[in-house]
Amino acid sequence: MDTFRQAGESLAGRYFHYRLWPLSVAELKSGFKPREAFSLLQKFGGFPEPFLGFDETEANRWRSQYFVDLVREDILEFGRLQEIRVMRVLLELLRKRVGSTSIARDLKVAPNTVGRYVEILEVLHIVFLVRPYHANTARAIMKMSKLYFYESGYVQDDEGVIVENVAAICLRKHTDFRSDVSGDKVELCYIRTREKHEVDFAVICNDQLEVLIEVKTASTKVTSSLKLPGEKLPGVKRLHLVRDLRLEQDEDGILIRNLAEWLADLDAIHS
Repeated sequence: MDTFRQAGESLAGRYFHYRLWPLSVAELKSGFKPREAFSLLQKFGGFPEPFLGFDETEANRWRSQYFVDLVREDILEFGRLQEIRVMRVLLELLRKRVGSTSIARDLKVAPNTVGRYVEILEVLHIVFLVRPYHANTARAIMKMSKLYFYESGYVQDDEGVIVENVAAICLRKHTDFRSDVSGDKVELCYIRTREKHEVDFAVICNDQLEVLIEVKTASTKVTSSLKLPGEKLPGVKRLHLVRDLRLEQDEDGILIRNLAEWLADLDAIHS
């Protein structure tokens, strides 16, 4: 589709656009228990080749070759030859900056430069951005987005960050599917208040908040960040999703649920 657009052929009115994402917990629930599916996605990523091999060594070999080929061949179509080395370095550094909103500052590179390179990586479906939610669209554009990899197995960071990346893929796949099928404007965003309280994810439908989501590996302690926006936004569902949760509970209107089991049934957003 991108090739047609570059050639000046819009195909307007002649197709419906469906976005194809890596495997998710919901997609795998017919063959695996939710917690097992999440664990496998965390280990192998959601691309079919490494996932279906169930071999960490082969998955690492595939992943290494995949990204080498992307940088060496595909990025050349967007950037100059002398930029390839910089892009390789940036890609390696981004593996340790997943979920960050201060990439340019952390890398000590001009924001415009990093922004251009990230746009190339986004067009090539290497990374995707989760943008901040704000009622004022102009203000939202000015804020920094959070970055995640389509291939969660490529992330080099602590376990909590990898868990967040897997969750981001599953949630973004869900919101994109809803948009493509229903025609509604469904988005995955994050929230940061003026007081710098931050909520990992927010599902927005037609500019209206549906649900706020915090993702944790083991901690069941509800953060103040999830409580504060909830107090200001009555009627919005608030979820504290924990990968290693054993006992579900509710706390002041906040639902504490197992991450994998909730992702396996994303229609829970509408319940």
